[in-house]
Amino acid sequence: MNLLTTILVLKKTKLGETDLIITGFSEEGIQVRAVAKGARRPGSRLGVHLELFSIARVLIHQGRSLGIITEAITVCSNEACRSDVLHSAGASVVVELLDHVSSDGDREVRLFPLASEALRCLGEVPEEGVALITAAAALKLVSQLGFRPSLDHCVSCGHSIDPTSLSDESRAFSAFSFEQGGILCEECLPMLEDCNHSTIDPQVIEWAKVLLMERFRDLERYADAEHEALGRELLGFIREWVRFHLVKRLKSLDFLLGFG
Repeated sequence: MNLLTTILVLKKTKLGETDLIITGFSEEGIQVRAVAKGARRPGSRLGVHLELFSIARVLIHQGRSLGIITEAITVCSNEACRSDVLHSAGASVVVELLDHVSSDGDREVRLFPLASEALRCLGEVPEEGVALITAAAALKLVSQLGFRPSLDHCVSCGHSIDPTSLSDESRAFSAFSFEQGGILCEECLPMLEDCNHSTIDPQVIEWAKVLLMERFRDLERYADAEHEALGRELLGFIREWVRFHLVKRLKSLDFLLGFG
């Protein structure tokens, strides 16, 4: 039986002298693994269409254990995501996260267009905007999976939190519990002494809302030097959120935060 589908290439693993095992995320929202025979040979007709971060239309023939990719054609190369170390690091966060969440075989069709648009955006922004767009991509992906942080309602009592209504002292920080799942109000905080929480700049909370609400094309206007430091702060916030709720470590995210 043959499978014709479109995949985002997440990972390439060497097999023998000339073959590759391609790990992809399909438009149907599942992870697929298949062998691309001869893909590592110079001038391979398959290999050129199966670069990391690329989106390709593939025909997969059923094999004994893994499928065999018999045909492939590029839909979107996302070549700009491979143009330098920083853009590659940002794109790696997207594909590593997808690789992790799709490894159990669950189907989530909404992640494919989201990841595809994230990679397009990452390829078009300057280096100064990579951190902010990567933070947006990671936050949108985990939220789509049901791990959306509560950013405007106390996770303890559910009351809406308006930063303008906080005391002067509290406006300097926001109490946030990664373990509990979101922001904490002033009234609940004294009653939750045993709850591990962090103090976070309210600006980070407000910008996290922006990342969730706005489309990537709208976020591109913030991908500049003026917002570069903010992007790194948001990336650090997302790393802690992912650690608590999905995976203890994303190597690509650690690398991007340590870059430079």
